Amino acid sequence: MTTAKGLLEKFCVARDEQVGIYGFLFFGDTAWVPVIIDELSPPARQVSVTFNLLFISIPKYEELTAAEKELYHRDKKFYNSSARKGGKSLYFARSGTEDETWLPLIERAYAKLHGDYTAIDGGFSCEAIVTLDTANTPQDIIDPDVFWREELLLLATKDRLFGYGFDTLDSTRSGIQDLIVNGLIGGYAYSPVGDSEWHGAGEWTEELLLALKELKHSFGNDGQFVMEYSDFLDNFDQVEKMLLFDDT
Repeated sequence: MTTAKGLLEKFCVARDEQVGIYGFLFFGDTAWVPVIIDELSPPARQVSVTFNLLFISIPKYEELTAAEKELYHRDKKFYNSSARKGGKSLYFARSGTEDETWLPLIERAYAKLHGDYTAIDGGFSCEAIVTLDTANTPQDIIDPDVFWREELLLLATKDRLFGYGFDTLDSTRSGIQDLIVNGLIGGYAYSPVGDSEWHGAGEWTEELLLALKELKHSFGNDGQFVMEYSDFLDNFDQVEKMLLFDDT
């Protein structure tokens, strides 16, 4: 979404960080629906004005044992400013950039639109994009060469977004919980998390190794990775395309 210029501003329409109130517009049931989240009805665990709106995985100071409080010199303010600060303390979606809150705030508003967090536990990328931008979501029978030439190479035009994924056998059938294939996690739209990513093929081609330097790619579990088109086709069996429309 951040690669499409102006898209975030289109549905994140108002905010007041000092008061702790945020306004969003989502497209649901053929019409734009306003959603407001504020600190008047926050989740159970709180930490600051903005983070009041979000679920925090770190317990409140009052929930600590005596020994745990001692680790923080029995200073509630110090505990909140250190242990319960930043995106890493969030229970659900969080940004890779510390203290960046737009992603979890959108998630909370989206959950409110649908009733609760349970209602958005799963789904399809295209459904979420339609809710955010009324984007068209055609279903294509993909010819690999045509898809590369007429779709992927046009990503630079910024008028389309793609979601990729694949399903694995459930744990009952495969006997494996949270199956990871070559570093990829099934059942997610990529990139799902920042600590697991494509490990790469057994051998990198000379052409791709040269391209990695040009792309300024760095190896590491940051959720961003480069893979050859043939590996992409071998590993992902679901491709969702969303066309974005401007005001014209």
